[in-house]
Amino acid sequence: GNGTPDWGSATGTISFWIQWDTVANRPWGQHDNMETRFSGTNLVLDWGASNSLISSTSFTAGKWYFIAIVWNENTDNLYLYIGDQNNPPTLNTQNNAWTSTVSTVGVTQNNFMASKGGVNSTDGRGDDLRYWNTDRTLAQIQSDYNTELTGSETNLRSYFKLNNTFDDIG
Repeated sequence: GNGTPDWGSATGTISFWIQWDTVANRPWGQHDNMETRFSGTNLVLDWGASNSLISSTSFTAGKWYFIAIVWNENTDNLYLYIGDQNNPPTLNTQNNAWTSTVSTVGVTQNNFMASKGGVNSTDGRGDDLRYWNTDRTLAQIQSDYNTELTGSETNLRSYFKLNNTFDDIG
């Protein structure tokens, strides 16, 4: 990507692989109004407002999951796609009346495996964190969710391959 630190675009996609040792805390966050957290074993998105989306998936420890969050402020759409180590991502839940915004919250502090300020860290491993400044379709997500990118893909703004070294290809 181009190294742009502000992930608060009016349209966007954030995706990553994650495996929990303990299903709890906050796997990703930038701001009080733009983060993920758990309620029991279900993932909750606070995307411009509390409880914007709640996953129908009940997550378990020791399994790799692929998570993609897609938003479009112009069409009021918010989507959560989830796959796992054996299945490609599919639509998990959506909010087609989402009227919040994330483009104006000043989201320049990206915390993978933790929330704003690095608190409530996740016990587990993460891989392949990607930020696109466009609302990717399910077909686009499925086409490369399990592929290492080059870093020069159109609309890719940040790409952290991690690969156990926490490298940033962007």
